[in-house]
Amino acid sequence: NAAVGVQLLALTGLASLGCRAPGSRPVPRGTGGLLLASALAAVGVLAINDSQAGWAVAAPVLVIVVASVVVRRGPWRWLQITAALGVMGAGVAGLVWLARLAVWPDVALRALHPVRQQLWRTALDLWGQHRLTGGGAGSFAAMSPLAIDPDTAPAHSSVLQVASEFGLIGLVLFGLVLVAGLALALRGDAATAVIAVSAWTALFVHSLMDHLYHFGSVTLFAA
Repeated sequence: NAAVGVQLLALTGLASLGCRAPGSRPVPRGTGGLLLASALAAVGVLAINDSQAGWAVAAPVLVIVVASVVVRRGPWRWLQITAALGVMGAGVAGLVWLARLAVWPDVALRALHPVRQQLWRTALDLWGQHRLTGGGAGSFAAMSPLAIDPDTAPAHSSVLQVASEFGLIGLVLFGLVLVAGLALALRGDAATAVIAVSAWTALFVHSLMDHLYHFGSVTLFAA
C-alpha cells in the first residue's frame, strides 16, 4: 500500500505538469481540486500504513515532485540516469552486504524485522547452489522453512528472489526491465522525466526489502 502511495504521488505530479504544459488543452473545472485530493490521498496512504521504507523512498520523491511542478524544469537527462543507476547500484550493494552478515547491526534490526535476515540468508544459499540458472520458479518457497506462512513465502527482496530462483540469467533479464523502464521514463521533458525516473527508482529500492512486484496494483500504478 505504501508503494502504491508513492506511485500515486508521482502520478499526481505528472498530471499537474501535463495540465500546465504550454499548448495543452484547457482542463475541466475542478481538475486542480482532484489533483490536490489525489496528492492528499497518496500522503494519507503512506500515513495509514506508516511504512519506514515507504517514507524513506517517498520523501525524496515528494521533494522532486514539488520542485518539478513549481519550477517546471529538471536536471539534464544524463544526470538523471546516472543518479538513478547509482542509487539502484548502491541499494543492491547494501542489500548483499547486509544479507551476508552473520549478525546484523542494531540499526538494521531496528529498521527491519529479524525474519528478513533468515529469508535473505536462505535466498543467498539457494543462489549459491545454482549460480547461473537459480533453483527454478517456486524453489525458494520449497526450500524456506518459513514458507508455511504465505506472508513469508517470498524472499521479501526482489533481487534475492530473482537470484535464488532464476540465477544470473534472471538478474540480467530483471536488470533489462529496469533499464527499459528508465528509458521510457526519460522520454518526456526534463521536468516530467525526473518525476517518472524518481518514482521508478524508488519502487526498485523499496522492493529490495519487500515483495512489492508480486502485487498487481503496485506494478499497474508504476506502469
